[in-house]
Amino acid sequence: MRTVLILAVAAIQGILAQSSAPYYPLTVGNRWYYDSSSVPVRVVNDTLMPNGRIYTVLDRSDRAGGIYVRTDSAYVYYYGYRQDIETRFFSLKGAVGDTVRIFMQERTTITAIDSISVFGKKARRIRYRYDALVTNEFELTEGFGLTAKHFYGDPPPPWPNYSNILTGCVVNGVQFGNVVKVIVCGPDVPDQFTLGQNFPNPFNPSTTIPFTLSEDGSTRLSVFDMLGREVAVVASGFRRAGSYAEQWTAQGLASGIYFYQLISGGRRTVRTFHLLR
Repeated sequence: MRTVLILAVAAIQGILAQSSAPYYPLTVGNRWYYDSSSVPVRVVNDTLMPNGRIYTVLDRSDRAGGIYVRTDSAYVYYYGYRQDIETRFFSLKGAVGDTVRIFMQERTTITAIDSISVFGKKARRIRYRYDALVTNEFELTEGFGLTAKHFYGDPPPPWPNYSNILTGCVVNGVQFGNVVKVIVCGPDVPDQFTLGQNFPNPFNPSTTIPFTLSEDGSTRLSVFDMLGREVAVVASGFRRAGSYAEQWTAQGLASGIYFYQLISGGRRTVRTFHLLR
């Protein structure tokens, strides 16, 4: 009976925490569509983790790399982002210039707070810069969640190496923007240089990484940790233009978020995945 009561209290606290944080709406059934993928990020359920806290479970990594996420009135937290612990990631109540230290030199800093129009609705936005050996920028928008991510690499050039922009979402049963993804089948040789989201994600210990090459050339697919160190080479050598799916097994690596990078023909693109031991 005592265990049931504790779980019930924890569940109520989790519900209250989620409802008080409009910058990241985490109702089951909510989903977000980004221009970089034909598959949405969806809220599937809640789960109680070993630290005694309840987290919302996403079926794919969100744009910040999280699978298990919770919010309160002050912060957005991820579980398992670095080992099996909770990581405070985004400040929701801070001022411009305020910083959240994540780990060693990793940190997020509020760079701007403003109002924008999202799908015809005016909303307050907080912009963050994530600093480590690579630089990311994130945008949390009131009532919509993560609306953009920009990846700059190291050192950062004037414009992002790639971006993930929200194109549509369903929040609390209300649809905004485009939530229908159309995939057009063309000839056997693709006309784009793309790096797809690995599957499954999170994974342990193996995953498959899809990518397409629009032209022949020397190609390298490699994995980096959060400090920017190359920890594995998945594929390297000359490749013909075409579609590929490389399987990779993580060996000797701890749980956490990793970058995987594709370089070919002078072009580069990077994504993140989640190793969950």
